[in-house]
Amino acid sequence: MNLFKIDSFPYLLTILFSLTSWSLTKIVDSLIQSPVLEYKDVEKNINADTNEVYYEITNISNHVVKDLTFKLNYFDSAQGQIFDAQIYTAPPAFKENLNVIYDEDRKGYAKYTIPQMQPGWTYLLEASTAGKTAPVFSFSSDSGETINLKRTGFNTFLIKNQDLIILSSLIMWVVIIIFYLIWMSRASSMECKLVDYESQI
Repeated sequence: MNLFKIDSFPYLLTILFSLTSWSLTKIVDSLIQSPVLEYKDVEKNINADTNEVYYEITNISNHVVKDLTFKLNYFDSAQGQIFDAQIYTAPPAFKENLNVIYDEDRKGYAKYTIPQMQPGWTYLLEASTAGKTAPVFSFSSDSGETINLKRTGFNTFLIKNQDLIILSSLIMWVVIIIFYLIWMSRASSMECKLVDYESQI
């Protein structure tokens, strides 16, 4: 069977859809072998001297992660200072046992401790800072397992939308096949009419 003939189009499209779905599944599986936390950072200028820094942390994997610590650091006080630090939750995440410590004397760092994050939970880390640059953001875990922290991007989009992408591809495949069948039916009908016309000449 020659796949490049017009009547082989459905088979070629089906093979392409299957390869795309398989490749997407393999890519996402490789990305989520270890727990994955997604983070988005936003810096808002309040006035000439003060900025508000936000980090939105979401567990986008299917794993429960524990004993998480996030830090904001100014290693040199000339770079900036941290005046306040807060941590907020988005339902259904727990508010209990959250801990925030910041250096009230030197104002050089803030540390946020989260005991656990269930899949889909989101926490918002906030800090008031003064300085020309944002503080250094870092992450660690005492759980002993490998946890990947990824900035919002293409990889996190794939992880969060794998099912939607495959479903959209399937719908597109069905629509294209329907249009193909309609087109083939009309082409066949026109060919029959042309044969009848030529036979009458």
